[in-house]
This record gives sequence, C-alpha cells and structure tokens, in this order.
Amino acid sequence: MKHSWQLLKPWLQALQPARKKLVLGFLFSLLAAFSGIGLLALSGWFITASAFAGVLGFGVLVNIYTPGAGIRLFAVTRTVGRYLERLIQHDAVLKIQTLWRVKLFSQLSQRDVRWLHGQQTSLLIHRLTRNLDVLDMLWLRFLTPLASAVLLTSAVVIFVAIWTPMLALGLVFLLLLIGLFGVVLPLRVSLRYAQKEQHADEMTRHIALDFVDGLPELVAWGLGQQYQERLLAQQKLFHQVRQQRLQRMHICQSVMQVLHQVAVLLTAVVSVNLWQEQQLSGPVAVMLPITVLALGDLIMPLATQANTWGDILYAAKQLNGWALKPNESLQPHDLSEPSIPHQSDGLLLAPVYIEQRQRVLFDMRYWHVPQGMHVAICAPSGEGKSSLADHIASLIKSDTLGVYWKGDSLESLEVNQRTQLISYLTQRNHIVNGTLWENLRLANPKLTEQDAWQVLHWVALDTWVHALPKGLDTWLGEQGELMSGGQARRLALARVLLTDPALVLLDEPFTGVDNATQSLIKVRIQSWLQGRTVIYFAHDTNVLPGTHKQYRLVNKQLSEYCLKGLAHESNEHPGGV
Repeated sequence: MKHSWQLLKPWLQALQPARKKLVLGFLFSLLAAFSGIGLLALSGWFITASAFAGVLGFGVLVNIYTPGAGIRLFAVTRTVGRYLERLIQHDAVLKIQTLWRVKLFSQLSQRDVRWLHGQQTSLLIHRLTRNLDVLDMLWLRFLTPLASAVLLTSAVVIFVAIWTPMLALGLVFLLLLIGLFGVVLPLRVSLRYAQKEQHADEMTRHIALDFVDGLPELVAWGLGQQYQERLLAQQKLFHQVRQQRLQRMHICQSVMQVLHQVAVLLTAVVSVNLWQEQQLSGPVAVMLPITVLALGDLIMPLATQANTWGDILYAAKQLNGWALKPNESLQPHDLSEPSIPHQSDGLLLAPVYIEQRQRVLFDMRYWHVPQGMHVAICAPSGEGKSSLADHIASLIKSDTLGVYWKGDSLESLEVNQRTQLISYLTQRNHIVNGTLWENLRLANPKLTEQDAWQVLHWVALDTWVHALPKGLDTWLGEQGELMSGGQARRLALARVLLTDPALVLLDEPFTGVDNATQSLIKVRIQSWLQGRTVIYFAHDTNVLPGTHKQYRLVNKQLSEYCLKGLAHESNEHPGGV
C-alpha cells in the first residue's frame, strides 16, 4: 500500500493550489450525505411519534415544532449541500484536470525524442488521455466517497451506541464485513485485473491499427483473414478479462447488499425488543433501523468506487514513466580536458559518444565545425546520422555528448533561444491537417504573402501552387495526403528557409525529389545558405549543394574523406576530430 501511495504522490502534490476548494467541496459533500441520513431518521421518528400520539388518544402531547424545524433544516441543508458540492467540486475537478495536464505536458515537452521511438502516435494519445481521465477519478470517485462513508458510518455507530451499546457492537461487526466485501476485496480485484484489462485493450487497438494501416499489403499477401481472426481472438480475450472482473464485482456487491439488509433487520429486531421491554420509546425504535437503512446510499456504491483503485494506480504508473526523470536534467560538460581544444566559434561537440540499443554509434573526443562552414556527413541507413542530428538539435539529452555554440552549452539556453539558433529539417515530413498557408506559418507566424511566394519559388513549388484553384488556401489533408512525397519534402524544406538561424541541420533534404528539381533548388537556396553554418546528413553527398568538408562514418569516427564544390574555402576553416 505504501508503494501505491508513492505512485500517486507527485499527482497529489500537484493538487496543492486547489486544496482549499477540494476540502470545501468535500465538506459540502459530507454535509449533503449527513443531512440525507438525518432527514430520513428524523422523519421516521416524527411520523412514528405522531402515530403513537393518535393511537393513545387525548392527553399525549407531541412537540411538532422542534422536529418539524429539524426536518426542514435537514431538507434545506441537503439541497444546499448538494448544490454547493457540485458547484465547487466541478470547479475543483476542472482545476485538477488543468493542474495535472499542465504538470504532465510541461514535463513531456522537456523530454528528448527517444521515449517516442517505436510508439504509434494514435496509441500514445489514447494512453495519455485515458490515463488522465482515469486519474481524474482519484478525488471524486475514490477518496471523497470512501472518506465520507467512513466518517458517517462511524457517526451512525456512535449514535446507535448512545441508545444501545450492544446493538452498536453487532453493527460494527456487520459493517466490518461490509468493508471487507465493499472495499478490501474490490481493491484486490481491481489490482489483479486492471493491468490485464488495459493491456488486453491496448493489444486489441494495436492489432486493429496495424490491420487498418496495412490492409492493402495484407490483402495482397493473402493475410487479411489471418489478421481478422487474430483481432477477433484478442477482442475475445479482452472481453473475457473484463467479464471475470465484473463477475467478481457483482459477487461483492451482492454480499454487501445482503449484509446491509441483515444490519437493518438486526437493528429493527433489537429495537422492537427494547421497546417491548420499555428501554426505548416507539419513535426511537423506528428511528434506529431507518438510520441504518439510510447508510445504504453511502455504502452500496463503495464496491464500484473501490474497483477504480487498480485503474488509478496503473494510470499513475504509466504517466510517471513518461514524465521527466530527475537524471534527464543535465549539466554542461567540463571542457577543461587538455585533449579538447576550447573553440570560441562555431559548433563543438565534446565528447561525442552515442549508444543506441546496446550498440555504439559514435565514440570521439570532440568534433568541431567552424562558423559559416558547410559540411556533410555521409553514412548508410541505421548508422546513427539522424541520432547525431537529434542530439545537436537538443531533441535528445545525453550526459555522453556535449553540444556547444560559440563556447556556450546549448543546455544552458532557453528553448526559444535554441529554436532561434537552430533550424532542423528532420527525415519526417510533418504536414499538419490544414491549408498550405497554415503549414508555412508554423515556421514564421508573421509570414507575409510575398515571403511565402519567395520561399515557394526557392523550393520549386510556386508553379504548382499557382495552378491550384485556392492557391495558398488549399487544404492539404491529414499528414499532407493531397501532396506527393516530393512535394511534402519541399514544403518541409520551405519552412526551414522561412527561419533565420545561425546553424542549419538538413537530414536527407531532397528525399523523393527528382534530379532536375534538386538541381534547381540547390541553385536557388545558395544565397540563403551563405554565411550560415550548415550540416547535411545524407546517404549520397552528390545530391547536396556544395560543401567545404565531407565526412564519412568510419569505426565510430567522423573521418574527412573528400572535398568538392567549395573546396577552395576549406583550408580557411580547419575542423577537428
């Protein structure tokens, strides 16, 4: 149990700003529940007292004003309590949702891209939203009702003990059994089945998404029927796990209902016997079982509420695994080592050690690119070019690779400073579901139409856009489905050209672009590239614009292997390895 609360500790700490509203909402919830029990109990007493007065005839006086006032008070406080509880609790829940989401996404935004590797975006979004929705139940559907039930049940037992201590002891025994079947066992059931159910659900979604995404290939290979059967089998497994969980919960709820009815019956029998022995008045003998009966509104939902515990813990565990780890907040490296020259200009990587999936990709003391130089790194797929680019762009944080610009660590810069310094064209063409204009404005919110047409000319898209009926307002569809691969690549490159960075990282900039268009673009962007530090990452450097130096990855080292294009300038900018 201690470990369980440790999982929830960071989320409970995030509630501190909303604690006043949460406590106030809980108090009004308690008031509404207490008033409901008091209203039912006092009404029973009043009706019984009135009935006794009528049966016994003249000479028996009943004060109708005091209990009548009490009934009206309970009715009003129950209504007001429910209204204020919903008003304050709803506001508190919205604040909780905001606090938790801000906490989570602020941490996710600081993490590097490695945690995204191998994850399907749709499944990741589903997990995030589902886990946050489940975590929202922690206060309203678990802590609040459980605490209210414990406090008011204890109050009822104390109230009964005032009239008959022996009956109170019997109720304690029955209520402990109710607690066992209504709280303890449902907690164990939820802990046992929550992770199984969520895993089965995720596997079902995973297979379904794979089936939809790969449907043409699966049909072509004759595997469509096989995948359908696999999906149906996984869905059947999911329903089996859920059915087992529900069956155990129904048993707990049934036993709870029986025990509660036994408690009401026991209270009624004992109260009637005490009335016959003239140890209790008739109205009190009726009031006590009605009071115990009123507890049903509190204790009967406990099994369902306790059944959320396992889901809440599993959600917190997953969210904690995605949140920022303490060791991800890295400090700049020490450049005092004699073997690493302190470079005040350009880009310096020191040390350069990258390991991925237990495989060393880079192992160098340092690598330096002087300011204004254009260099290319050539290596086959899977050798680590994109990983190195991600590190330089600070998308991946590592204590084995230090990145410095003009002697300052990029780790010490604010996010907006890094984005102004570096412009990075990744291998993936990220096209948002919007218009061409909206996609261009991602790079420059102050973009003018003149600048847009200029950059479209640079990437040889202007003729195509002019031919579109809606021009810049053309809707591109989800992931740019209305564009070809080469057009999407050039649009991504256009966004880079709309920025004003000192350091430019271009990872396979001309993927999917034909040779004639490549040649055209290389000539048109030369003026923009001039004066900037540019690093190309490619399989074949022949498709790139002119470079001062070119490096090949050999034995985990970047080795200079040829000069071309701007070779005459390379001697002015010596680099180190």
